[in-house]
Amino acid sequence: MKNDIRFKEKSLHGTPQYPVGLYSYNTSLAQTFAISHWHDEIEIVYVEHGTLYMTIGGNGYTLKDGDTVIVNPGEIHELYAHGSRLCYHAVVFDC
Repeated sequence: MKNDIRFKEKSLHGTPQYPVGLYSYNTSLAQTFAISHWHDEIEIVYVEHGTLYMTIGGNGYTLKDGDTVIVNPGEIHELYAHGSRLCYHAVVFDC
């Protein structure tokens, strides 16, 4: 599914002058944060506390307190929590 146009994210990250998107999420609910998608930018995800489940390129990962992952440009990925108190941060930027 890599680079399948149906999954390309349409959101802009940052502005033309500052092309960096900074995102923080804090929840105690089981929910999907980002359905399967890809974008042309690099994404760095840091878990401050809790458990974040991710799929990247079809592989599943469980991220916990202090874990960091880098998602390459064009790589399809999804992020979701499963009933845990979770705080995570993401930075999306052009390479």
